[in-house]
Amino acid sequence: MTWSQLIRGGSDKGGSRALRRFVLGLGTQLIVQLSGINATSYYLPTVLIESVGLEEKLARLLTAVNSVHYIFFSYLGMMLIDKWGRRGAMIYGTSGCFICYLVLTILVRTGQYTTDDGLRYRVGAASVSMIFLFYAIFGAGWQGTAWLYNTEINSLAMRMKGASASVATQWAINYMVVQITPIGILNLGWKFYLIWVFMQFFSIPILYVFYPETANKRLEDIDIVFDEGLRICVFLDKEPTQVRRPSRFIAMEEQEVEQAAHNVKNVGTEDEKAKHTVSHSEN
Repeated sequence: MTWSQLIRGGSDKGGSRALRRFVLGLGTQLIVQLSGINATSYYLPTVLIESVGLEEKLARLLTAVNSVHYIFFSYLGMMLIDKWGRRGAMIYGTSGCFICYLVLTILVRTGQYTTDDGLRYRVGAASVSMIFLFYAIFGAGWQGTAWLYNTEINSLAMRMKGASASVATQWAINYMVVQITPIGILNLGWKFYLIWVFMQFFSIPILYVFYPETANKRLEDIDIVFDEGLRICVFLDKEPTQVRRPSRFIAMEEQEVEQAAHNVKNVGTEDEKAKHTVSHSEN
């Protein structure tokens, strides 16, 4: 499939609703980068020092511990992704990250304005807890899901273009976030974190309304769903949002297996007849 065919929506087999599927895959990477994950991933020591008020040595130690903690929950998400479903992981993951960032923003604001050392210490401890919880939720819900969903939602004809565009989007937004974070923390203080709070808040209904489930489905199943004219608001239908594979697809696959077995049997019978005919002719 060419880029022009993709932009027009696609017309070849497996390319139905190509542009819509392309945008859905690209959108996952956009939502990930606008969640604020890299504002803290790249600058967590800075966040802990400037916003939370920790000493540099402790901030760097907590950053190292958080990295190990992040890896653990990323593996947890990998093991449970088929049970949760892609859609569930993204929606609940974003909801959890939103709550963590909202609470973190409130805590950072409180810590920056209070003159009570005891309160500042407690607020700092709570802020660190929210950051660790944010990474746990993001690791389990989003770390691998964005990459997996992108490959599943795009058809075979457009998968390479969909994947390449998603990666390009991911790094472009990543670069923007990395460039603005130090400036934002320095000039906006606690208000900088409101950017990610609002981004996550608006991402939740987008995921709920527009993103169909791809877990436990063959790639051919997803092609069929879009070929049949999947509604824009997917939450209005049960089948596109359920984690369990729809029974009609299971029945279709069983029919395909039976048909394939029947064809193999017929080929074997024809071969036997051909051998018998040749043997009879030789005699």
